[in-house]
Amino acid sequence: MGRHSHPERTDQRSPRETWTATSAYRRRWWVAAIAVGLLAVTAGATALRPGAADAACGDTAQVVLAVAPDITAPVEMAVQDWLATGPRAAGRCVAIELRPTEPADVAAALAKRSGLTLTGIAKPSAGLDLPDIWIPDSSMWLTRLGQTGVGSLPEQPPSLARSPVVVATPQTEGGGQAGLGWNGLAGHLTETPGSKLGIVDPLRDGAGLLGVLALRASVSSGNGGGGPDLTAATLAMGEARFATDEELLAGLAHSDGSTGTIEAPNLALLPESSVLAYNATRPPIPLVMLGGQPTTAALDYPFVLLPYGSSVLDAVATGLLGALSGPAFTEVLPSLGLRPPGDAAGTGGAPPLWEPGAALIQTVQDWISLNMPARMLLVIDVSGSMGISVPTADGATREAVTVESARRGIAMCQDDYAVGLWTFSTRLDGNRDYQELVPIRPLVENRAQLTTTLPTIKPKPGGMTGLYDTILAGYAKLQSEWDPTRVNTLIVMTDGKNEDPRGPSLNGMVQQLERLRSKVKPIQIVILGIGLEVSKAELRKITEPTGGGAFVATDPSRTEEVFLQIMELRTTTR
Repeated sequence: MGRHSHPERTDQRSPRETWTATSAYRRRWWVAAIAVGLLAVTAGATALRPGAADAACGDTAQVVLAVAPDITAPVEMAVQDWLATGPRAAGRCVAIELRPTEPADVAAALAKRSGLTLTGIAKPSAGLDLPDIWIPDSSMWLTRLGQTGVGSLPEQPPSLARSPVVVATPQTEGGGQAGLGWNGLAGHLTETPGSKLGIVDPLRDGAGLLGVLALRASVSSGNGGGGPDLTAATLAMGEARFATDEELLAGLAHSDGSTGTIEAPNLALLPESSVLAYNATRPPIPLVMLGGQPTTAALDYPFVLLPYGSSVLDAVATGLLGALSGPAFTEVLPSLGLRPPGDAAGTGGAPPLWEPGAALIQTVQDWISLNMPARMLLVIDVSGSMGISVPTADGATREAVTVESARRGIAMCQDDYAVGLWTFSTRLDGNRDYQELVPIRPLVENRAQLTTTLPTIKPKPGGMTGLYDTILAGYAKLQSEWDPTRVNTLIVMTDGKNEDPRGPSLNGMVQQLERLRSKVKPIQIVILGIGLEVSKAELRKITEPTGGGAFVATDPSRTEEVFLQIMELRTTTR
């Protein structure tokens, strides 16, 4: 995303071409360049042409260069210097159209050219033409495209610069977190009240995706595979998402000297260059980068010659790469908070935190599944048997354990989740075995209603368990109001035994579910059994065809773990 900004210019640029980090040297260069008429601006792109000595050029090779906005300034400087030497490509003059372009847009356009869609990015920006040469912020875009099925991309293109991905916090917050690094970050986020990590959308931002990969890798290496801890870490990173670095920096708690809000993140996952650029503006409270962080997760700004060029384009690319590899380019990088490509200071020789490819794609898929808002219907058993005490829960009743499970689960959901609440027994609402207590609405609208309604739920004396009829009714309800922008899930909390002689048998209910099930409107069924008499095998027969699951919780203290297991199922909806 756009991380810096050019100094004020006489030409008109799109917001993506404005920069915040400047230096006296860059100001002088831009003023001189504009004064001698070297820059011509058209449609948000900079047309870089040969100098005055080559004004008589007739046949000119026109090359389009798309560059990540955060490295556009030094690239433009180096390209202009190179053009001033009068380079030739197969005997032709060279003109460069330099376009500051978000890497996500170019990646989406490349996928579209191959008849594919890049996961998490519906389509490129309107009117975007593919460049001849591309300098994104991270090689991860190439890995992601390759795993999507886009072929003929270079596997290891040369890197032009480097910016480690770091965790930063306002100086007022940093005192007690100085030693916090990747290995302790996940636990800090999930166990420390009020701790929240801000992140730029990792589906569209190289640093955001690298940070998610690094954090997930640290969790997996720490516990041998991840599981609920990995899910908890991924969910925690999705609580404070921003569109750009600028929005994230503006949204940090205490970053402007204010007290912040409960919702504001107090940590930020950013490229090192963004932190340095922000501090260069002399904000009221600067950011500090937390210590103990391996820096193998870094933006690397690859130089990518796209695979549909010509010998002329090859010659231009060779000349450009030479200009972007020389000291005139690398020596200006530190003034922008960037490192030369070989600068791995701080890694201590550490190996990469992950293997690219499959791990990257799995991370993208998990992020989408876990952070896509859910639409859930929560159905709680209130039959007479729910009044039985649970020995492993200090004698609390099954109902009390269930309500506590529901309360904790809802507390973990973000405000954009939509949740509704039913109860069920037998003949609870006329001849119906179920009753709606709270309609399905976004939690921002009904969280308070759910919070006050849950404690009022009590067992129905003498009531039996109309489990199968209720599951069918809940499934049909979700299907009739199915929302394509959400993960649609039916969660049933019960002691697990159907006792309604008027309803269908287990096999009959499963057959009816099969007839209702639609591939274009997938709905998960998740059943959380309470107590020691639950038949998990029976419950799984109901849930597995939908990609759901059956879980047993005998103790409220395990509820959060069970809920995280439920969240993990979101990648397997059928």
